Amino acid sequence: AYVSSGNPLIGSANTNKVAAALKKLEFFVYTGLVMEEAAFYADVILPVASGLEFEGVYMLRDAPPIPRQSHV
Repeated sequence: AYVSSGNPLIGSANTNKVAAALKKLEFFVYTGLVMEEAAFYADVILPVASGLEFEGVYMLRDAPPIPRQSHV
């Protein structure tokens, strides 16, 4: 299973069932900027880039980046 920057434990009505399901997974990869509860069940934790590491600024998820302005 693969979770990207989300926490299924707080996003569900029954966290005990989700925790039990995460424990039963054969292999679980978590990616995220911070260590959320779901990361503690992961076999592999991969970091993601923060907004400061991108060339542009993304205002909307599917919109193209707005280039950073150069210094004058």
